[in-house]
Amino acid sequence: MRILIPTLMLLAMALTGCDKDEQLRKWQQQQVEQLQQQARENAEAARELVKADAQARQEVAVIHHDLQSERIEIGQQRDALEADRKEVATARQRVPLMAAAFQGGAVLLTCALGLGVCGWLLSAVSKPDSDGELEDLLVLEVGGESTPLSSSRRLDSPTITPAIELQHPDHKTTPHLAA
Repeated sequence: MRILIPTLMLLAMALTGCDKDEQLRKWQQQQVEQLQQQARENAEAARELVKADAQARQEVAVIHHDLQSERIEIGQQRDALEADRKEVATARQRVPLMAAAFQGGAVLLTCALGLGVCGWLLSAVSKPDSDGELEDLLVLEVGGESTPLSSSRRLDSPTITPAIELQHPDHKTTPHLAA
């Protein structure tokens, strides 16, 4: 549009007369200078625009790179969090099983100890008691009965007295030991 107006004015002057050639040339010279100035300004503006665009692209590239780095970091943190979550889930499943196993083991150990004590007590009861046998033999000897150890002789000693004397209906006293 700017070029159209000067061209129309130039055309109008050319049609009006030639005496104004000098003015027309000056005016044309001014128009050419203005167009050159505008071209220089447009070129400078275009260079500034290209520089700004290049700088904006660089900033976008840096921001994009930073964004990619942050995405990678977030992905790694998410993976680590997922691994931790799986580990906790596994531990939550494992802990009750281990507790039940320990509890069962404790019950088995308690039962085994109880059975062991019972077995030990039963073995002690079932063992022949040598002291008890000797006491029985001694009682039989003192009581005057025959024992497998004594031959046919009877122990009649004045120093041994019966522990309990029982009376019979014929008023004789017979030595007996109390059981």
